[in-house]
Parts: sequence; structure tokens; C-alpha cells
Amino acid sequence: MVEDQFIEANNLRIMLEVAGYRVCSIARSVDIALDILDTEEPDLVLLDIFLKGDKTGIDLAPVLKQRNIPFIYLSANSDKKTFAMAKQTAPYGFLVKPFREKDVLAMLDIAADLHSEHLLLARAAVVQKSPVETKRNAPDSFGMAGKSAGLRETTRLIQIAAAAESPVLILGESGTGKELVARAIHDHSARGKKPLVIVDCAALSQTLIESELFGHEKGTFTGAVDKRTGKFEQADNGTIFLDEVGEMPLE
Repeated sequence: MVEDQFIEANNLRIMLEVAGYRVCSIARSVDIALDILDTEEPDLVLLDIFLKGDKTGIDLAPVLKQRNIPFIYLSANSDKKTFAMAKQTAPYGFLVKPFREKDVLAMLDIAADLHSEHLLLARAAVVQKSPVETKRNAPDSFGMAGKSAGLRETTRLIQIAAAAESPVLILGESGTGKELVARAIHDHSARGKKPLVIVDCAALSQTLIESELFGHEKGTFTGAVDKRTGKFEQADNGTIFLDEVGEMPLE
């Protein structure tokens, strides 16, 4: 927090800590904030505009942007000129004092989601512009034909998913290209040179699902005459695509 009013800063700190946030040091001026940034790495900054000293929160904003730290303005002054200047720094939000607790918490949630999406898009852009395997990373290299808005949105989502380290759920009717999307996500990810293992879940026998996916050691059960490497282990450091995962028994 960068806030020069002690009571306001303390009340806000208590509010955030009760909500489960960890609050870093509180700065009363831009100079103090700069000193703190040399020793602490906040995930987000709540930034008052008018502070102690001759520098404002708007002066601190470019430093935060350079360090890729998102920020939300807090200000009792919401006149057009101040708001226009603040808006030019591309904050993640602007709260006018006095504000309600639920407004602050909602703004923090929105800012966190926005920042996560921006990071994923930035990582996707790096992958897209990589000089290595330029042809594979080209916009038209997903293997899908068409120029519709829906297809453009699909390719945008593929780039975001490829840059992420999260499981991805692909939905669509039969024949719409779910496996093609899965391959595109894999090929454009950091795992692109590792295995892509495709499992047809609808074809798995209920009694063999566990063994097929996770493997087994020799002699684990009757009929286990050899060691079997499961699909997940085969896909180690790569991608496993569970095709028609909804067809598997819940158990």
C-alpha cells in the first residue's frame, strides 16, 4: 500500500488481512515506496494519488509497470483531470474514497484475473515470436481452415492455453476438432517436443482403466505377466489428451 493517511492505511490493512491477504510494508510517499520495492516484491499495489512529498502516485505508476506489478488507484479526488491522467497509466482499477469493503475485495479479484490473463498473453506472444520453429508458431499453423471470428477466438484461446501450466477442458460436438485443438495446444507449448499421448477413454474397459492409465508392476494381479507403463507415465513432461473423458465411469 502507498497511502499517506495512517488511519486509512491501517483500516485497509486490517480489512485485507481479515480477508486472507498478506500486506507488505506501507509507504507514505513515492520515495519510501521505491525503497520498499528494492526489498519486497508485492503482487499488487494499492496506490493513493496524492501523497507526502512532491511526487504523486501517478509518478510511481511507470515504475510499477516496468516491474510488471499491477496497481489500483485509491483517491478522494476524482476530478476529470486527475482521472484522465491516472487512466493514461493503465491501472487495473480506480476506487474513489470512501469505498466499501466489498468494493475493494471485488476490485482485487478482478485485478488478479486481469493480470493473470495479461501474463498468459505475454507468454503466448513470446512463444509466437520465437525464432525457433517459426513455421510451427505461425498464426496459420494450427491446421484449421477459415477466417471466421469464432475461429480467430479459438486460436487466441489456444495460444493462452499453450502458455499456461493448467489442465484444459475442450468442449465440442463430435467432429468439430477437439483433438486438433489438443494437438495445437501441445505443439505451441513449452512441452511441444515432448510426447503427446492420446487416450480414447470411450474404448477403455472398466476393469482395465486403472492399469491402462497408471500402469502396473509384474505380478500385481492375476494375468499381470509383465510390467506395464501407464499412459500418464508415457506422457511425462509432455501432454496427455483424455479423449471423450466424459465416457469414463465416475468411479
